[in-house]
Amino acid sequence: MKLWTIQPIEFYNELIRNGQIHCSEKYIDSYFKESYSWIITQMENRIGKRPNKSIYPIWSWYQYKNNESKRPDLRTSGLLSKGTKGVRIEFEKPKIEILLSDFNLWHFVLNYWHISDNKEQKLEFEKLLELSNVEFIDKKNYTLELKNILESSWNKIFDMNYYSSYTAEIFNRKKIQATFWTLKSSEIVKVDFFSAN
Repeated sequence: MKLWTIQPIEFYNELIRNGQIHCSEKYIDSYFKESYSWIITQMENRIGKRPNKSIYPIWSWYQYKNNESKRPDLRTSGLLSKGTKGVRIEFEKPKIEILLSDFNLWHFVLNYWHISDNKEQKLEFEKLLELSNVEFIDKKNYTLELKNILESSWNKIFDMNYYSSYTAEIFNRKKIQATFWTLKSSEIVKVDFFSAN
């Protein structure tokens, strides 16, 4: 499977020096630790255990914009911090080592939102919060039932055929990211160097 990852030049240098690379916790914003724990569990269940407990997912793109624009456009701002020297690494990995997910729906996981198919479903979940006497932002106080309903809705991020005019695009229009545990220098197809806008 062809993928692209955008990384600082230091990442690439370490990859070339060591022949392979993993991501560590130091690059993870502490605010998103819970979301990362969830995706790690999903990856371990779906593509296999991480090589060791200190390893975090490496992120890449399968479809950056849509099916017509798969490769990330280096002229886009926000790929890395402005002025950062970076690389766009094109590489090939076996499908079984990758977990694809809907980039837009991933933000529901990051923000602890319910992925609803429609407005009625959204209101249903809000009613459950109200009945449980829990505020939307009070995620630490969610009952086990609420947490299970919420996290069950998140599984939709992995269904590339999931479409809802309320929350998700059809496959050809999805922004699709890919996560995996290890990138090897032998998997590299092409490298483009750039300075972030």
